[in-house]
Amino acid sequence: MQQLSDVVRVQPVTGRMRASVQESVDAAEHLIYADEADVELAFQLADIIDAARDSGDEERLHKVSYGPMPTLHKVLTSLGLNPEGRQKLGLDDQDEDEDW
Repeated sequence: MQQLSDVVRVQPVTGRMRASVQESVDAAEHLIYADEADVELAFQLADIIDAARDSGDEERLHKVSYGPMPTLHKVLTSLGLNPEGRQKLGLDDQDEDEDW
């Protein structure tokens, strides 16, 4: 399993959030067709975050940190694509903890 720091280090800034969401979605075996709308929402939020990052505009970055970033976190949690979400959905097992 590739460590998170390796993934972040090799991704360019442009599209990094979208790429990270894509990797999470690709790795998630529990997602089903009914999750499609939330997955699309996660991609749209990731695009907004990437665009703000790429702009270099400090005000835009500040605004995105109060809206799209926390919203993306909530969407990822509801989809079970972060530790909190996996725990809430009962998707984590002891074997995965040993990989870290």
